[in-house]
Order: sequence, then C-alpha cells, then structure tokens
Amino acid sequence: MKMIKKQAWFVLLALVANLVMVPSSFAALFEATLGLPEFAYINTSPSALTYNATSHLFSISAGTTAIILPPNGPAVIQPGGATIQIHAIVDNTGALVGSTPGGNDLVVSGTATCVVGNVTNTYSGVLLTGRVTRFGYLASGNTDPYEYEFLPAFTHGIFSWGSGRSDQYMFRFAPTGGALFSFFRCGEITVLVTSENSTFTGDFMADFNGGVCGYVGLDDIAPPSSEGLFEATLDLPEFVYINTSHSALTYNATSHLFSISAGTIAIILPPNGPAVIRPSGATIQIHAIVDNTGALGCSTGDNDLVISGTATRIVRNVTDTYSGVLLTGRVTRFGYLASGNTDPYEYEFLPAFTHGIFNWGPGRSDQYMFRFVPTGGTMYDFFNGGEITVLATSQNSTFTGGFMANFSGGICGYVGLNDLVPPQ
Repeated sequence: MKMIKKQAWFVLLALVANLVMVPSSFAALFEATLGLPEFAYINTSPSALTYNATSHLFSISAGTTAIILPPNGPAVIQPGGATIQIHAIVDNTGALVGSTPGGNDLVVSGTATCVVGNVTNTYSGVLLTGRVTRFGYLASGNTDPYEYEFLPAFTHGIFSWGSGRSDQYMFRFAPTGGALFSFFRCGEITVLVTSENSTFTGDFMADFNGGVCGYVGLDDIAPPSSEGLFEATLDLPEFVYINTSHSALTYNATSHLFSISAGTIAIILPPNGPAVIRPSGATIQIHAIVDNTGALGCSTGDNDLVISGTATRIVRNVTDTYSGVLLTGRVTRFGYLASGNTDPYEYEFLPAFTHGIFNWGPGRSDQYMFRFVPTGGTMYDFFNGGEITVLATSQNSTFTGGFMANFSGGICGYVGLNDLVPPQ
C-alpha cells in the first residue's frame, strides 16, 4: 500500500483502513433494483446447478424462455435455443473468490428475434457476457418453490415446480460484451436464482446440485451526479506511467469523451521482491464518457482501459514474459479535483518507483481517479478478485473545474490493484 504526500490524498487513503471488510463465511442476499432488459430461464435437470467443493466451481446451465427489451411495449423476444451459462469460483466458506479463467463468467448465447411494430431485429451468437463481481445465497430449506413477480409477459407459472428443498442465490456481473451489450452498458447485470429439489444444506464443504429457474436483468445503478476523489486502498501490481505532451489527457465537451494516453516506465508484480518489470513500449489508453456536469456516463462499448505492449519479469533466475494486451477493464467510477495547484503532486511509491519523474511542469496541476472492473489481458490473473484503480495527475493543465469546455494537459500517475474484499 502507498501514501501520497498531499493532505487530501492522505486523508482519503487513511479513511479506508476502517472500511475494509473482513471475509465472512456467509454471503447474504443483497439489494437489487431490476429493470429491462430481462431474461427468464429454467432447467429442471438436477444437474442444472452444481457446486464442486474441491475445485470451488459454482456452475449454472439453463435455457431462456423469454426476453423483454425496452422501451416499447415491452417487446417480447422468444429466443431460438438461447442458453445461459454461469461459472464462478466460490470458496468453502461461501465467499466469492473471483472470476473463472477466461474472464467471462456469464455467457448468454443463441438467436433471438424482436418484433416491434413492423420492424424486426435479430440478435444472434453471443448475446451477453459479464464478469462476476458479487455473490450471495440463502439456504432456506423451504419446501415451497419461490414465486417470482415478473412483468406481464413473464407470468407463465413456470417457476412453480418441484416438491423438494428450495434455495436462493444471487450474482452481480459487470457487462463485458455480446450482441445485446448496448442495453446493459449503462448499468450492471443481476441474476436471481432459485434452485429447486436442491441438495444444498448451507455448507460449501460438500458438493451439491439442483434444478434452477429465475431471471437475468439490468441492475440500473445510476452514477453519481458529480464526484470528488474517492477512497482507495492500492496494492500490487502497480504500473507507473507518464506523458508530458499537452495532449496526453484530453476532454471533448461535445462528445463527452475523456481520454488518456501514456507510456509505462515500470511495473511491480507480487509476490517476491517486489519484482520490477521494465516494459518494452507498453502503453496505457483510457477512454470514458463524462458528461458536462462531470458525472461518469456509460461505458464506451469496448474496453475503457487498455494496457498493451511487452514486459519481462525476472525472479530468481526465472524469466516470465507478458506480451500483447496486458490488461483491460470497464470503467465503473470517476472522480476529480480541480486544485489549480502550481506545485506538482509528489507521489510516494515503493522503493523501485522513487524516480522523481513526477516533479515536472510549472503550470496548473489537477487530479483524477478512475475505477475499472478487470475484463482480460495476459496479466488478468493478478487482478482477478479485485478491481483496478487509476490515479492521474495532469500538469500544465487547462482544466478549470468545468466540463462545459474542452481541456487538456500532460499526465502522470499509476494504475494499481484495488483489492476489494467481495461483499459478504
């Protein structure tokens, strides 16, 4: 973990020490506000939901029965063979560990046709993908199946089946792609699950299975109207970056596109040393939509954070080389401080980072923060189970605190693992 010398940063980082959650053996059901789109699904097979207590793999496989998309009607889509697959790593205490290898823990695929008026839209292939960020459960032992209250098109009565034990689970995912991604890119995905004829007894030390039914929906989490710098607890890995060009950071007040382009100068990876990686031409690209009030908008539709290049790590005569796209992420949070300080901020890094490179530029100095959900890259495994936080100082900045006008500046700072303990 690191501290930053300026007082505002110090206070923010110090406060989080009292907020870090301690892992618990019980991950309760959490609050969710679901809106359109919605997918209804069901699979009465006793192996539709499975948990392996040795591999810790929690899996769900089911077929969709209907989809409702906004905004007209609502319009009902009857999928042609669409399926839902969920895979997540849940430890023997019932706590979410992280994403499965490959990154997409939720995959909805198939073909669906939506007819609104005289217009037919067909979506096919991979319809929606997501990365798991939260998990909860309730081992109720209820012998009465749960009855969901859907929009009118979903009152099919298909969710009242089975005479055995009935348990509930919830997942939250960050959307990452698919033909229906545009419907979800301004929020997150929540999955409600009822497992009937279940063998689960509340214990993740043993395998269990059951039938499954429920739905997938948009959890429309509204971003803050405008946000200052937020709390963050940073850990390894860390990327240091800099670009002294006046166009390294740009904001376009018409398109609302906030962009950062810089080169990395060093990376520290856990757990030994730390080991310093000196990238060969590695670059950091950030693109986010920020409206004229300074509020974060929707995802750009692709990976909002992309770090690419080649990096080599040597630990005890063992050389590991990472190349291509090193890390990608989807933006979930943005904050800023228009300080107008003419003294550049001095970062206090781990020993390998004390290069003094952050003392440059006599002009205005402003600060920004981003948070991302990791979605892929050859270094993805280092960030699995946490989130990515980016701290940025823009020097020689033309930003005056308002997003009604274009601005630009040089940039320096770092990208690090924000090691969030999953909510329990």
